[in-house]
Amino acid sequence: MEISQTSSAAPLSRGPTLKIFLDANTGVAEVTRQEGVTTQANEAAVVSKDIAVLFPNCLQPAVDLDDHPVVSFAINDMAIYDPYLSSCGRFVVSPEQYQLTHEQAKALVGLNKAIAQAAEDALNAGCLAIQTFLGVTQGDLASVHFSGNQQRLIIEGIFRDYAMSEVNFAQPNGD
Repeated sequence: MEISQTSSAAPLSRGPTLKIFLDANTGVAEVTRQEGVTTQANEAAVVSKDIAVLFPNCLQPAVDLDDHPVVSFAINDMAIYDPYLSSCGRFVVSPEQYQLTHEQAKALVGLNKAIAQAAEDALNAGCLAIQTFLGVTQGDLASVHFSGNQQRLIIEGIFRDYAMSEVNFAQPNGD
């Protein structure tokens, strides 16, 4: 079963359009860019919007409370990476407190999840390529080698910067 939601708002002149179709049976969403490139994502958000609509402001780099690189909106001189939490991180709030819609808030939280997942996928793909070339049949050494968080944080930072570039380029003033 596919679920989709489309927007009647006219897309802005810049930036690709994302369409996300959620398979209700598997929980896997298929993400399609306007250019026709399709990838898989495990996100429950179902949207079809222009990137500049989902992310009305340019994104800023930040780190969360666990030191993971994340994207954020700069609102009132604060880096907001989870618009469902107060700026101190102790209270649940509505995204409207930050002048964001629930759809924009879901997009920000979802993008940060996608960044973490991209880093995990990159590590897994890299290890698999090396193990395949060397004929290694067990992944035990890889799990020990990458058990420290530092390598993952570096890779997450790389994907965070890339995600910011995509979103910021889609802004009407982005280049």
